[in-house]
Amino acid sequence: GIASAYGQKGDYVRATRLIQEVLARFPRATWAYRQLAYLAALAGELATARDAIRKLLAAYPDLTIAQMKRQHPSRNRPSVFDRMVEGWRLAGLPEE
Repeated sequence: GIASAYGQKGDYVRATRLIQEVLARFPRATWAYRQLAYLAALAGELATARDAIRKLLAAYPDLTIAQMKRQHPSRNRPSVFDRMVEGWRLAGLPEE
């Protein structure tokens, strides 16, 4: 939650670090790779973001941006969700 708050404030570097701390302790927390992917991409850390997408797709091989647009809890908050989508695109999440 704290990482999300930093991300919403635009502090993508700090948000990325917090999510990486979570994943260091809980590497099977696949939901965190979804966050890490967009936050790291928006922080300019594309290698980290693309690695997160690889791990996310290993757990959810059919995941796409189109699916996120239909199902993600933040989809009805364009000011937040549009940035997430931008990050996922940069990270390499497939459109469809």
